[in-house]
Amino acid sequence: MVQPYYTVEAPDAAMARGGLLNAVTPDESAGDRVGAGVQHMSSVACGTASPAPGVCNDALELEENESGLQKEFDGIDWENALPFGIYKGIVCDMSQDYTQLATEGLLRGEGVAVEEAFQSLILNKAGTEVLGGGAKSVVEAVALLEQHAAEVYGALPMLHASRYGATHLGAEDVVKADSNWMLHTIQGTPTVNGGGYTETGPGAVGATAGQFWLYATGAVHIWRSGVIASESTDTAKGGNYALAERLYAVTRECFTAAVLVDTTA
Repeated sequence: MVQPYYTVEAPDAAMARGGLLNAVTPDESAGDRVGAGVQHMSSVACGTASPAPGVCNDALELEENESGLQKEFDGIDWENALPFGIYKGIVCDMSQDYTQLATEGLLRGEGVAVEEAFQSLILNKAGTEVLGGGAKSVVEAVALLEQHAAEVYGALPMLHASRYGATHLGAEDVVKADSNWMLHTIQGTPTVNGGGYTETGPGAVGATAGQFWLYATGAVHIWRSGVIASESTDTAKGGNYALAERLYAVTRECFTAAVLVDTTA
């Protein structure tokens, strides 16, 4: 005789800590219009200020640039992003509505999907500058990226690493966790520890055993729609299909750079 089970409420599970959606608060003000993509003026933080020529009693000896000893003026760029969708689907019997479970599953796991898309669409996009000329140690990689960010960006940059990489960053004491389990370098740069970041880097170059890709970007901005939940029933074969999905668009300001890290170096 089969022993019947008593059905109890499913226990709650703690949300994963860290990740891109914890480092950046998504903006839902655009609603479903995110599906058209987004664009916004980039901040004035792209580039840095420069020593000025022509100051009375100038103590600086400036090297001539392409325009001679003249001030250079930068334009203000536009950042734009095409949308992408993420989803969670559940199929079960026809005894109840499972859209709530699909929605909860989406909210639990959407960070990983967004990180996968962000790495594919932005971090590994053509034009990402690979620094160092080869695999570097953990400390050297962070040093290269933070120095590069300081030279090209006037605001607070971000680092991006896989969970694997973040463990090694912590082991080398170049990042520390705050009370909310967000990581920051010893110079205060927020560091995303993303479960969706893979071992494949710019140019489809894969990290081998003991390696990971570490990235630096300008500020990241995220827009998303509300959750769209639906269900359908397969009357021929049986089964209730519940689907929860939402639209995202993600931009990053000004620059993207990457270093291949060798944890044994």
